[in-house]
Amino acid sequence: VGIDLGTTNSLVGTVIEGGVRLFADKTGAELMPSVVGIDGSGALIVGRAARNRRVIDPDGTAVSVKRLMGKDVNVRVGDQQLTPAQVSALILGALLDRAQEQLGTRPSRAIITVPAWFDDTQREATRTAGELAGLQVERLVNEPTAAAVHYQTGSEAVVLVYDFGGGTFDVSILDRDEGFLEVRASRGDTQLGGDDIDRALCDLVLSRLGDARRRVEADKHALTRLVEAVERAKIALSERDEVRLFDPFLAGEGGDAVHLDLPLTRQDVEDCARPFVEKTLVCIDEALRDAHLDASKLDRVLLVGGSSKMPVVERMVADHLQRPVVVDPEADRAVALGASLLAGRAAGADVQEVLIDITPHTLAIGAAGSEGTPVSIDDLDAVPIIPRDTVVPVERTETFFTMLENQPVVEAPVVQGEEDFVGDNTWLGMIRVEDLPPSPVHSPVEVVFKYLLQTLHALR
Repeated sequence: VGIDLGTTNSLVGTVIEGGVRLFADKTGAELMPSVVGIDGSGALIVGRAARNRRVIDPDGTAVSVKRLMGKDVNVRVGDQQLTPAQVSALILGALLDRAQEQLGTRPSRAIITVPAWFDDTQREATRTAGELAGLQVERLVNEPTAAAVHYQTGSEAVVLVYDFGGGTFDVSILDRDEGFLEVRASRGDTQLGGDDIDRALCDLVLSRLGDARRRVEADKHALTRLVEAVERAKIALSERDEVRLFDPFLAGEGGDAVHLDLPLTRQDVEDCARPFVEKTLVCIDEALRDAHLDASKLDRVLLVGGSSKMPVVERMVADHLQRPVVVDPEADRAVALGASLLAGRAAGADVQEVLIDITPHTLAIGAAGSEGTPVSIDDLDAVPIIPRDTVVPVERTETFFTMLENQPVVEAPVVQGEEDFVGDNTWLGMIRVEDLPPSPVHSPVEVVFKYLLQTLHALR
């Protein structure tokens, strides 16, 4: 199966009898909220039921966990403390339950999508979540790439995919030619999405409550109800110019209660959204620069992800690029549809397009420069082995040299990122080779990296 493990919603599907099918719940809903909580008896619940209980138990309900992937934190679910990977595994398990009900057998292999800008630690956490859910994770595929696989066309050679979701943002530039889909460049921000716009809108509404603001902020149940009201209003304002937020007895009781009764306009949403959309435009420019392209060379600009459906997003991206843009009519489902196509191909279905992906971040090794050994590991030079935007799979070799005569050990950190020094990049691990044979100073040491389908291996 192909799985879109999203910040706000998740989906699962595959190819059946030549066509893509996303699995729905008993109500016909394909989108499953990426929420985990507990019911009244203390049992774990996932999806819509957990989201509905969020107001009752805001502290014990896990939402937007995707932003925490790869971080050394715990998430409270009821009275349990779970890692982000464990929470994500529960979401994946619920998706597999849904697929099993309709397939008659439980899927054991999956292709899971991840933000293009996820680093190796975040990708490994996603893979761990899949394994905890009982899956063999065949491949992790970048979300904009999966969306481009779904959006197949024979005439447009260069496509920019702008993926603005609930918690993350990515932009990828891809070439399509004679059955091949090749990623040329990717940029993004794993802490940028519709959640940020929702928080800005909540702050705006709270500022309009005057003296009652502190009382609402101090009441977690009231604050959660306000967040959900704002989320619904934001969606409605994509089609309307004004809505009214109305929630009597939002906080408190009797004559001392705080009543929510305020207008919210599309202009309010656009004012709150603009700073975040501007950050995405910076990422677009960086991706174009990495791809050595001018915006005029783009054949198609495709907007996917739930937050891309906001009119202000479409307008700002089109104005920035001076190009018409297309908001995918299935913006919420595009990534899952592409992942399902790729899953079908992995299972032997006749899906012709071949995907050529890239590594989004430079992979480097720490080494001392010509000035000698630095004071700390963080001050070592980060020497690139596999530069970002390199087509994968790839194998690269670099030669380094020992610093001492008869040096017995070679030890070097492996990092991911674009900065010059080890300490300014993302730490991946340490290579250590012991019991080296006696050799003169400046003896060569060969370092080989191989990057396979979004998994980094230090070979030797």
